[in-house]
Amino acid sequence: MNRVVAIIIISLAPIIGCGWQMAGIDMTSGERLFRSNCRSCHTLPNPKSQTDSDWVALVKRYGGRLDLVTEVQAEIIAYLQSVN
Repeated sequence: MNRVVAIIIISLAPIIGCGWQMAGIDMTSGERLFRSNCRSCHTLPNPKSQTDSDWVALVKRYGGRLDLVTEVQAEIIAYLQSVN
């Protein structure tokens, strides 16, 4: 199941990315993954609302519930920490 999710995300990333770029929004892949995955359950939290280590724990906990592969979790964590 994790592999299927990763393949779908990787396959859709260029399409989703183009849509955001066409709208004048330039996002990293980590930000796109954060927005698309985390929004599936709740409103998006402010990246500055947690510490860097808190984000690691939160993304791993909830990323596991969503069956997000380690690489996707790492990209989300890197994005959150970069804007924290």
